[in-house]
Amino acid sequence: IMINRLKNKYLPTLPFLIFFIVLTYLVSDHIFFWDTVQLGAKHGLHFYDTRFSDILLPDAIDSGHVPVFGMYLAFIWLLFGKSLLVSHFAMLPFLLGIVFQSFYLIKRYIPQHFLSYGLFLFLIEPTLLGQSVLISPDIPLVFFFLLALNSVLYNHRVLLGFGILGLFLISMRGGMISFAILLWDLHFNIKKTSSKPFW
Repeated sequence: IMINRLKNKYLPTLPFLIFFIVLTYLVSDHIFFWDTVQLGAKHGLHFYDTRFSDILLPDAIDSGHVPVFGMYLAFIWLLFGKSLLVSHFAMLPFLLGIVFQSFYLIKRYIPQHFLSYGLFLFLIEPTLLGQSVLISPDIPLVFFFLLALNSVLYNHRVLLGFGILGLFLISMRGGMISFAILLWDLHFNIKKTSSKPFW
């Protein structure tokens, strides 16, 4: 009974999960592009080649961001081999996480019978789809943003901590997004306990 309930609850996500799995496979020969060459390939290669013996990036490839994304890629390469296929599939857990986090966000505001349509409109947004075919730190950035946002809405403080930590570790943009999450958290929680608006 419990398994059937879970199946019914998450059934609207199934087509989108399948879509991103297939999409990842179809683009798995796409090369690193634009700033992902540095933030993904060069950072990852540094940690892969040094086997994490040198955690400081050389000045020539140091962008100022915390290089956790490059470390993540290097770790995945060490486990499964260094290839474009492996690199693209390293993005898949975050893409599937985006589907689930979108589901939780949208079901809060849209009736159940419109949920699939809402998910469809949300997940076909061109910028999100464009990033979805790249090996890009913006994919985990979107995931951690949605995780943090849903954690505020559903008052999951531990998950909020993970979301904020993830945002800070991915890039400097994540730190700025975290400030927006802080304002939303203050507004949302003060609104629940006070009749005065938090501007």
